[in-house]
Amino acid sequence: MSRADNFVALDLTQCATDVLAAQDEKPPRLISSPFLDVAIADSYVLQQRVAELRIARGERPIGYKVGCTSPRIQAQVGIQTPIWGRLFAQHELSHPATVELRHFAGLAIEGELAVRLAVDPRDLPSSSQALEKVIQNVQPVIELHHFAIPRAQLQASVLIANNAVHAGFVVADESVPLCELQEPLTISLDGKQVAEVLPQELRHIILNSLAWLRCELPKNSSRPSPATRATVLCGSAAEVFPIAKATQIEVSLGGLAPICCNVNDKLQVA
Repeated sequence: MSRADNFVALDLTQCATDVLAAQDEKPPRLISSPFLDVAIADSYVLQQRVAELRIARGERPIGYKVGCTSPRIQAQVGIQTPIWGRLFAQHELSHPATVELRHFAGLAIEGELAVRLAVDPRDLPSSSQALEKVIQNVQPVIELHHFAIPRAQLQASVLIANNAVHAGFVVADESVPLCELQEPLTISLDGKQVAEVLPQELRHIILNSLAWLRCELPKNSSRPSPATRATVLCGSAAEVFPIAKATQIEVSLGGLAPICCNVNDKLQVA
């Protein structure tokens, strides 16, 4: 029996329970072997079941993340398609944030933009001009990832089943309308700039990611949707940066105040 056949035969409710329990561990335990070489649609079914368990225990969905949108990150991760995951309110961190390295399964970060939408992403208009009108604002964010998946197991199905390895995001206090997005986004680690994304590229990522998500969500997600003003993390043109030690992460967008996340690697004292 193939891995795909094995997946179909799984008790999805039990599988979702196991995945959620693994995600609740500190650090989380990423589960990969049941999802190797299975259909992407099946992995989204599992992701949906896990989300339903989260909602049933009182967690509040606030939107979606789009990942692996750029050729650079697809080459780094080793997949050929964008993926999406779900955002929950408890994973949104205010700037400035401090996180513990030991709470992550291989911490890695992206600097990118979040958009706040006036409508459910499944109801977004198809034209770029109309799409811009339902984007209320854009904000720089630092997205946190659990990235401790062996290279040989980095498949889209595995990432999706683990909620696109999303581990939270630090969001800026300030935002700008899309029409005022005229400055680059920069990413710095310990005061050294490691990436810059130009405004035209940021705009391209936003519109392309939202258009892709509008088409993909109806295939693999059921309502109810997140609350109004859904948040969508639109992905990055820069690479994913692994963080293995105490680090100060800073993301800046034009004249907005930089957002910071301090990673602490001190061991817990008993």
